[in-house]
Amino acid sequence: MKDANRYIFSALKDFIDDHPKFDRTVDYFGENYIRFIQTNDQNDQEKEWLKKLRIITYKRLTSVLKFAIFEFDSKFYFISVSLNEQNIDLSSLEEYGLLDFDNNSGIFTALIYELKVRVKEDVDPYKILDEVFYEIEENKKEGFEYIKIVDFFESIKIYQITKNCPFVSDNLEFTEKDIYEILLFRLALLLLVKNDAVRILKFSPETLECFIKLCEEGSMKISYENLLYSFVSFSWKHCFLDIYRCLEKLFSIPKLKNFYDTILEKKDLLNFQDFATLCEEEISLKLREEETLEKLLNGEEKITNRLGIRENSYKFIYKLRNSIVHFRASQETMVPNDDDDRWNIIINVCLRLVFSLYRKYEDYL
Repeated sequence: MKDANRYIFSALKDFIDDHPKFDRTVDYFGENYIRFIQTNDQNDQEKEWLKKLRIITYKRLTSVLKFAIFEFDSKFYFISVSLNEQNIDLSSLEEYGLLDFDNNSGIFTALIYELKVRVKEDVDPYKILDEVFYEIEENKKEGFEYIKIVDFFESIKIYQITKNCPFVSDNLEFTEKDIYEILLFRLALLLLVKNDAVRILKFSPETLECFIKLCEEGSMKISYENLLYSFVSFSWKHCFLDIYRCLEKLFSIPKLKNFYDTILEKKDLLNFQDFATLCEEEISLKLREEETLEKLLNGEEKITNRLGIRENSYKFIYKLRNSIVHFRASQETMVPNDDDDRWNIIINVCLRLVFSLYRKYEDYL
């Protein structure tokens, strides 16, 4: 508790001291001037929140934008930090089992400390000085209601994850941490897709629906972290690459699955990913990426035809990948970054392929 309170007021002090418009150091701070966030004397549970709140998993996308899942009293909560959610219809999140949850002094103090939430850049340092670092007597403890401190820090939005959340499952293949990490990325992606204020690339409505469908119905084996990075990319080529990485995970399956099914009398003796790793390590199996991509996309013409190209779709996707990953002096840009319409078609096709192929090969992952 002391460390959490010390962090909050140290962060406020450091913000003032480092601010270019502030020309003096903060007085009345240190061991002789103790400040803390006070809890409601009538509500002992606020202290319990501070003592027992446990961060399960956490992801920082930028220096300020963060997501986390925490547990308290056997209940789980999803939070966003520094995300403007005024554009989000909160009732639309209820279908995902998310209920708006009120902050309190215990939660606020714990989360600011555990997630190292920053002071907002646009805060007036003199306002902090006047309202927090006014003169107090030495060795006196000065308590502050959290509501008077909360607006100095980046915003925190809390949702309780109810039993109606469709993404929580007791999958024995995953640890509790894995399950909630996957859940974190799916919920964060859904929140961002539904918030046009944070969108950098000009995704079409159809592409946005593909992202939503993957979150709602996609396999748990998909790397939702890559999909999240794809969505928040500042350029189309990086958006494409993170989706391509989801396809890369499947590359070994078309070439090896018949072999795998044949040599194993009981498939539960060795899962497919362990088998693929064994082949690479023991027999030095090296997959030719373009050939593997051809086999992987075989039968997916209903999706790939949407690319509207004459050459084979696997050749186009592989060439596009190489044009981004490798630098050649004579290399031309295949798709200009400002061609939003063309990129939306490509991203849309790749997202549909991820959805379809992960369903097709679910048992081999």
